[in-house]
Amino acid sequence: MSETLKLTIEKGEFWYGGFIDDTGRMPYSERSEVHFDAIENHAYNEVNPLLISSTGRYVYAERYFVMDISGGVISLESPGKIDFGKKENFRAAYAYLRDTYFPFDGRHPDEFLFRRPQYCTWMALGENQTREGVLAFAQSVLDAGMPAGELIIDDGWTDYVGQFDFAKSRFDDPKAMCARLRALGFRVAVWMTPYVSPDSPNFRELLKKDFLVKKAGECYLTHWWDGYSACIDFTNPGAREWVRGKIASLMTRYGIEGVKMDGGDPRLYENGLETYGEEGRTANGLAEAYGRFAAEFSLVEIRSTAKCGGLPVMQRIADRYHAWEDEKNGFDGIVKKSLVMSFTGYPYNCPDMIGGGQIGDIEEGVAEDEELNIRYMEAAVLLPSFQFSKVLWSEEGETKRVVLKMLAVRKKYSDYIAECVKHCAATGEPIIRTMLYQYNILPAETGQFLLGEEILVAPVVAKGAREKDVYLPEGKWRYEPTGEEYAGNRKITVPAPLDELPYFVQIKE
Repeated sequence: MSETLKLTIEKGEFWYGGFIDDTGRMPYSERSEVHFDAIENHAYNEVNPLLISSTGRYVYAERYFVMDISGGVISLESPGKIDFGKKENFRAAYAYLRDTYFPFDGRHPDEFLFRRPQYCTWMALGENQTREGVLAFAQSVLDAGMPAGELIIDDGWTDYVGQFDFAKSRFDDPKAMCARLRALGFRVAVWMTPYVSPDSPNFRELLKKDFLVKKAGECYLTHWWDGYSACIDFTNPGAREWVRGKIASLMTRYGIEGVKMDGGDPRLYENGLETYGEEGRTANGLAEAYGRFAAEFSLVEIRSTAKCGGLPVMQRIADRYHAWEDEKNGFDGIVKKSLVMSFTGYPYNCPDMIGGGQIGDIEEGVAEDEELNIRYMEAAVLLPSFQFSKVLWSEEGETKRVVLKMLAVRKKYSDYIAECVKHCAATGEPIIRTMLYQYNILPAETGQFLLGEEILVAPVVAKGAREKDVYLPEGKWRYEPTGEEYAGNRKITVPAPLDELPYFVQIKE
């Protein structure tokens, strides 16, 4: 049974959707002109088929929808039932959607991912992943006075896609390498995708077992950034067990502890493919099956899922370019994306690699902007988690000094952040929050957020800015860079030199 729904946007009402790719156009208002097809889904990031309004109105469609916003009217079409209603405010509407459609069960990703930085070898090594390169990357972290954390060995550690073993020509003793990394305090994860190179040994085994996605009875190949590959059918219990066994073997033989689950984007599948489970007949369903498999691991990261809200999985914002503007898929989008993810079911999130992580930046030789790297570091450090890949600590200078300064800020609040994570797992309350969520006040977007209830963070995201406009909610707040105290319920402007992150701590009476 298909349904349609038309909603007139009220004056001063703002809407958000669970489409992380589209946050640049959010919040939707009576002036918005938007088309978004969550059925024929070409998403690069997370999707949850919901809408939620600043006045407490909400929409959820279990079979997704096509949305058009024009002339102050939201028009929705769905092949299934649409749940629409109204609660007393934004926070109550979120609570209803959460408890009804993506409840939290008390589990959360490994606490290590929130207490320590993540280090990914991608921008430093590219596809030239080697034992020597990985060990040198890790040692450079410690030599700079930075803490060990999760170390992700990225694309290029295998001979072919879907191999699930180290390339012997570049990793002559992976067990010793992993033992060395553990001795240095790192926990090791490896990159993987739901794909396998055609005519490789693992491809032939998976084809024989009927564990691959098909189209018109033949093996289906997707075209993605590494070429053409077959797709493992994660709706098939046998295929999941096969992959699970490969990962377990890595853990047993080498001491690998986690996985970075890349790929699996709905944009890289088609609707109408042939899979073991009925849910995989849509691109969204295949992405959902991959995301739910990720929830079997605690030291895990994934970038693109559908309808996987509430799962205890670290969800990464899609790769950003080394640019300031959100319109260029750059830095000035990470805070809003992280916030929208947080109240649409994906609160355990990471704002991509500090400074950007797009392969295009490497291929095109984009020059590094020191100010951008510094402001990116500041904006990321009090988000739920953060990840390094560029070696921003290689030379003495302003960037390295600010990186170390911000790491000290993170360490100062690591216990508080861990408590926020546990609270989120138990209640579904987001780790980071908008003013709208916490205080039911607009404007909803002021380039700031709350970490839990007690810390207000207002990162600088504009090139050249050395001041920051901040709206302080009720109560008293201490501006941590200077120690100055302010009364709330007003807008203020604070100094924001290049080496400072503007943030406040609530003063308890």
